[in-house]
Amino acid sequence: MKIWKSGRNLPLRIRRIAVIVFFFVAIPVPELLVAGVVAIAAGSLVLILSYGVLVKRDKLTTRGPYAFCRHPAYFSMLVSGLGFCLATGWQVHAIVLAVAFFVISVPLYYRKIRFEEEELEKIHGDRFREYTGRVRRKLVPSLLSGIRNGGFSLRLSFEAGIRNHSFKRVCKDGFWFLTFVAKWYYLEGFHPFGDVKWTGRYHSWLLTGALGTMLTLFLVFKYLDHRYRKSRKAAESAGSSPSLS
Repeated sequence: MKIWKSGRNLPLRIRRIAVIVFFFVAIPVPELLVAGVVAIAAGSLVLILSYGVLVKRDKLTTRGPYAFCRHPAYFSMLVSGLGFCLATGWQVHAIVLAVAFFVISVPLYYRKIRFEEEELEKIHGDRFREYTGRVRRKLVPSLLSGIRNGGFSLRLSFEAGIRNHSFKRVCKDGFWFLTFVAKWYYLEGFHPFGDVKWTGRYHSWLLTGALGTMLTLFLVFKYLDHRYRKSRKAAESAGSSPSLS
């Protein structure tokens, strides 16, 4: 268990490293950038919906996205990871890196799921076993399961989204994707082992503003997360419930 705890965030760390590597080797093309932003937007939406209803440990969350599969947030991260793979381009090295990313990431997510579900079973017992009987998919959603188990009935909580870092992660992904767009815009044909060819397109106020907006939103949500953590510590000391207000 100690080994697992020390590496519990390994899938997320690998994803961060992969995005940076993808950026440096990327030769973006418009068609794949469009496909990439669609995948990242879809992954971000699922992440917000998943973490907007999730209450960790204290309560077993079974509604909303958790009626489609038991770990929709991890599915959303793989989908947005696919978006970054697409944004990298269709060169051989990009395809090899994308395949390597999924070959490494998917088993690590399943490993993380196995340990988390062992903990959930200890905490929630029969209720969790009944939930796994109803929702059999761990990582890949099932539409039939969602329809059967009330997957379209959800009540989002902004505070839960802050607590679970969903908005911060979405802003970070948005910022990184815009750097891929910037690379295509400014350094057409750029490769880390090749020549830098400036395109001469200097009318970049919109792109610069989008990057600045994403960075600002990330810092705002990071600040709100810090406030919540501070409130939670104070509430634990006082024996009350934490709040962002």
